[in-house]
Amino acid sequence: MKKYKFFIGVFVVLACLTTGYLYSADYTANKTVDTLADVSAAITAAALIPVQDMADTDKIGSATAAQIVDKVNETGTIGIGTATPAGMLHVVLAAGKPFLVGGDTIATLGTVAISNANPSVLTKDATIDDGLAVGDAVVVNSGTNATVGTYFVASIVANTSVTLNRQAATGACADGNVTYVNDPIVIETSSGAGEPRIVLPLQNDAVTPTLAWGDGDSGFYEEADDQITVTIGGVAVWKFEQTTGHFRNASAGRPGMYNVTTTSTVPGLLPNRSDPDTGAGWATDDQLSLIAGGVEIARATEGTISGLTRRMFHVDVPTTETTLTAEQCHDTFVTNQGATGEVDVILPALSYYTMVRFVVNEVQIFEINPPSGELFDLDGTDLDADDCVDSPAVVGSKLTATRMQIADASWRWSLDTVRGAWVDTGASD
Repeated sequence: MKKYKFFIGVFVVLACLTTGYLYSADYTANKTVDTLADVSAAITAAALIPVQDMADTDKIGSATAAQIVDKVNETGTIGIGTATPAGMLHVVLAAGKPFLVGGDTIATLGTVAISNANPSVLTKDATIDDGLAVGDAVVVNSGTNATVGTYFVASIVANTSVTLNRQAATGACADGNVTYVNDPIVIETSSGAGEPRIVLPLQNDAVTPTLAWGDGDSGFYEEADDQITVTIGGVAVWKFEQTTGHFRNASAGRPGMYNVTTTSTVPGLLPNRSDPDTGAGWATDDQLSLIAGGVEIARATEGTISGLTRRMFHVDVPTTETTLTAEQCHDTFVTNQGATGEVDVILPALSYYTMVRFVVNEVQIFEINPPSGELFDLDGTDLDADDCVDSPAVVGSKLTATRMQIADASWRWSLDTVRGAWVDTGASD
C-alpha cells in the first residue's frame, strides 16, 4: 500500500509543477515552485510524502525506512537506489528488491520454512499456496540462512508445499518471509541466478505472445514450463522443449529436429516429427544415413551412395510360425541360429522390391511360407498357392527370396536355390 501512496503523491506533485503552483496549509498565497528546496518544502507542508531530511532537500522518502526516491535533480533526472542517476530514470536493483511490472501482490507470508535443497521447497500450513500458480514470482525478503532474491514457482502440492525454480537457502530456514506476485514482468539482480536479467511470465496464447514485435502477434512465449513456442501471425509454428530437447513444428505431421545421439539407425532430422525413427542420421564422419523405421536403408559418403545395408536376423522360435516384418526383409540375412527344432517363417506381402537371404545355421529344417493366398516360384517353377519350401537340415544351405513384380503387375516372392536341396513340400504342416 505504501508504494501506491508514493506513486499517487508523485503524480500530484507533477500535476502541481505543471501549473507552477502548489497549495498547502502554509502555502496560502499560491507560491511559485522554482527550486527543489521549494518542492521539498511544499511536499512537507502538504503532508503528501514525508521528506527524508529537510537538510537534504533533493531526496524524497522516509526518515526511518528505505528511501523511495534517492535523487531528483533540477536537470530532470531521477535516481532510485542511487544518488547519482546516470540517465533520465536510473534504478539500481538489489537482492530481494526487483523491479516489477504488472501482476498483483497475492500475499506476504512469515514463518515460512525454506528447505536447504535445490530446488528449495516452501512449507508453512494450508495457506502456503493460496492464490498461487506455477510461474508466479516469489520474492524471498528475509530469513535465517535464506538467500534473499526473486524466485519462481515450479510446482505446487495443494495446501502442502510450493517448489521454487532453484535453491533459496544455504541452511535450515524456518522463519522465511516471502511475497507472492501474480505473473509479473521481473527485472532483477544479485539473487543468485545469473542476473541482471528480465523474466517474462508464463502464458499460453499464440495470438498475444509475451515477447512480440510489430502488430503484436508474432514473437515468443513460454507455453508450458520449459517449453518455448515461436508464433508467427498469431499461429504457433515452432516449439523448443527442455524435457526432450527437441525442436519441432507445432503441428503433427510436420518436420522436427530431435536432441538425440544420432547414429546410422537413430535419426536427428525428421521429415515428420510424429515418426521419430524415420529420417536422416549419422554413421561416422562424412557419412549420412537414410533411416526408415529405425533401419539404415542407404548411406551417403563423399561422392558415393551405398545401397541397402544388410542386417542379420536370427529366428529362434522353433515351435511357432514367425511372420517376418517389412523391416526384417530389407535386404537381410535370416538364420535359424539357436533353433532346436523346425523353424517356420512366413514372408510378408510387400508392394516394393526387396530381398531376403535364408541361411541354415543349425541342423534343423527351415520352412519358408508365402503370404496367405500367394504362391512362390522356386528356381523358375510356379508352385501352388500357399505351398511352402523346406530346406535340408544341413548347415550352410542357402536360399534367396526376391520380392518382385511380374508380368500381370502382381507382386510375388521368387525363390532361388543357392546351396542345398530346397524343395516344395506342399501346404505348411
